[in-house]
Amino acid sequence: MEEDYSSRIYYYGALLTLIFISFVFITGHKKNDIDFCRDVFAGLIKGDYAVQQYIDWNNFKGLDTDIGATYSQLPNDKEKEAYRRAFIKGVSVGFQRGGVGLDKFTHWRVYNKAKDKVIIATDFSKKVLLFEVPKGVGGRRLTSVQWK
Repeated sequence: MEEDYSSRIYYYGALLTLIFISFVFITGHKKNDIDFCRDVFAGLIKGDYAVQQYIDWNNFKGLDTDIGATYSQLPNDKEKEAYRRAFIKGVSVGFQRGGVGLDKFTHWRVYNKAKDKVIIATDFSKKVLLFEVPKGVGGRRLTSVQWK
């Protein structure tokens, strides 16, 4: 009888652990805005194509260039994918050639927070790089990376 009780406790403990892990996985333990920007930027530096899903390509602006305007004019999904791949590879190659890694970007912080967007800042040398993430429906997407 005591053995049956112990095995039930073990079974229910394992079941609760599995339910908790599934809940965290399914709901996608949401990262804060600083971690989100740092992770997307790290992916760009590494050339990780998976970060393309976290960029709002139709509206994206990078270093005073309206990338979204060019992207939106592409005629089909095949060319848009090729553009995304080339962009991510180009960013990565540029950082590699310059010998710059994510570790050179320090003091990550919330620079400005409004009801419709948050701007995250990080320091690089004597410059400040700003990342804009709008709030709202459709998931979190990076819309801008600009020097201050």
